[in-house]
This record gives sequence, structure tokens and C-alpha cells, in this order.
Amino acid sequence: VRQSVCFVKQASVPVRPVDYKTFLISLIGIIVALATLYDLSISYFSCNEYLKNANQNAISTQLLMAFSVIRNTKDILDVANTQKSGQIGPLHFMRFISMIWVVVGHSSLLFMILSPNILDSKEALKDLGAQLLTNAFFAVDTFFFMSGLLLAFLWFKEYRTNKIKLSSTTSWLTFYLHCIIRLSPPYYITIAFYTFIFKILLVNMPVLLLSANDYCEEIWWTTYCPKTTLILHIFICHIVIFQCYTLSCYLAVNFQFYLFAQICSKPLKPILGFCIAGLLLFSTQFKFATAYKEYFPPSDFSGVMDPRMGPASRYRLLIYDAPWIRCQVYIVGILVGYLLQTKKTLRIPKTTALTSLEKMHIR
Repeated sequence: VRQSVCFVKQASVPVRPVDYKTFLISLIGIIVALATLYDLSISYFSCNEYLKNANQNAISTQLLMAFSVIRNTKDILDVANTQKSGQIGPLHFMRFISMIWVVVGHSSLLFMILSPNILDSKEALKDLGAQLLTNAFFAVDTFFFMSGLLLAFLWFKEYRTNKIKLSSTTSWLTFYLHCIIRLSPPYYITIAFYTFIFKILLVNMPVLLLSANDYCEEIWWTTYCPKTTLILHIFICHIVIFQCYTLSCYLAVNFQFYLFAQICSKPLKPILGFCIAGLLLFSTQFKFATAYKEYFPPSDFSGVMDPRMGPASRYRLLIYDAPWIRCQVYIVGILVGYLLQTKKTLRIPKTTALTSLEKMHIR
């Protein structure tokens, strides 16, 4: 029922039927629970150190421990290796700040969407501190930057010791295969949980009755097909209206950058420098031209938009999800990684660093 000033949504959402897919994901959850309990028992309640070490070294135990919440949490939060030689210390702080930036920015957006009084929410944007949130959606660029930096930093380190091996076709195929194998399992589990479990938990929650289309029930299987995985990783961003899980676009863009990273296979070539400069120039000019023609805002935030701007889906397609736009920071990351690996004695004076930060703040 739609009126002139408000609209009402149907509060009785049909419950998703429980089928074999729900049972399959529930089975994975049971395995995770059992692995966590077993890890807890052998870690804190086993008195025999010999039996504890023997059990932990067994292949069956290691396979089971791959599902342990305790073991995985320890590995994720472990900071013991951050102090080793060869580590880029500031990246850890940059990663932390970027995560906080993304979380706070998206939380603020949800607050505006779900707020009972949108006028009060708009007043919050007038605060000077709120301006820090306007680029929170593009804060993922910091992760693209760090990805390119670490890739180049580690790749050039190995390239200096074994150029022939790293330039071979087998090395690059292994590189791409490792990327797919490393990222696909958690991505698949996330899609399965989002499609078959998460929706069941949202029943009778009027605040979250969103009207967005959900295609996961129809196209979830495409993400599990080995023959289409590579294609989906590359092109899923350009099928905006049929996306199952919106965040999968970041994975697709990142994989396209991995394909592009082959330029690292022939470093120190003059033609390479011209190619990189040309790509940066093309991306910058294309972004300016697109934003000017489509009347796009400088950032993706819930502020006042130009009335001549088209639907928001075009902004996502041509700016936010476009790899030829987001590739700039990745290329800069590759160049910084190369610089850090080849010019290790380079030092930036504090005065220069502070002056640069001040110029960025003024802009």
C-alpha cells in the first residue's frame, strides 16, 4: 500500500522451505562445532603431552582442525610473524584502519536507511567529522593498494633470485590456480550460508524487510560450477542486475587485477613504464569523462545527488564496480612494492611527509 508520504511493507514474509541444501550447510556447521569442541578438549583438558602431540600431528586430526573456530581464530589473530625481518610494518596499521573505516561507513549507511526519522539522519551529515565517512565505500581501494604492493614486493624479491622460473608459464598458471583455490572455499561457504541459512533467520523482522531483488535461489549453483568459476570471477561485476551476493564484485575485480599483474613478469623494460603510465592516464581521463557525462557524485554516499543523474545502478556499473576505474590504486601499489624492494635505503623526510598530508587534507 503506497500513499503520498509513506508506504507499508508486508510484515508476514514467507518462510524459506527447509530442504537438502539447508541440511548440507547445517552439516558443515555441525562439523565446525565438533572440531571446535575437540580442539578445546585436546588443548585444555589433555594431560598427556605425548598423546596430545601425537593426535595433533595425525592427518585426520589436521583435517578436522581445519574446521575448528579456535584454531582458525588463533591463526587469523596471530601477530607473532609481524615482527620478522622483511615485513612491511605500516601495512598492518593501514589494514586495521581500513577495516574500521569500512565498518563505520557501512554502519552509518544502514543507520540512515533504517532510521525512523530520515531528517535527523541527514542532519548528522552536516557535522565535520561525518565527512570522514563519505569515502568509506571507496576505502576498499586501500585493500587493492595493499594487494598490489604485497604482490610486487614478494614477486620482485623472488625474481631477483630465480628469473627464469618466475617468468615461466607453469609459474603463472600455478599463481592463478593458487589464487582461486585460496579464495574459493570461504567464498562458496559464504554464498551457501547467505542463500540457505541466513534468509531463514530474517523471518518476522519488519525492520529488515528490504525490497531488493534476490537472485541467489536461482543462480547460486553457478558459483559452484568449476567450468564457470573463472568466468564468474572475471565478469560477475558487469552483470549488476543479476548479482547473487553484492560483495562478490570485490573478489571479481581483485581477480581481474591478478590477471593484469602479468606485467610484473618483464620488469625494468622501458616499454613497461610507458604502458603503466598510459593505463593510469586512460583510467583517470575515462573516470573524469564518465563522471562529467553522467553527472555522477565524487563518492558513493547518501548525500544530495545531481537531479540529472541516472539510476544508481549505472554508477555502480561505470564507476564503483568498473575494474578500469579501480585499477589505479592497484597499479600504484605495484609500483610502490617495486620501489620498496629495489630502493630499500630510500627515506622520506618527515617535513615532506607532513607537507604531503597537509596538501591531501586541503584537497
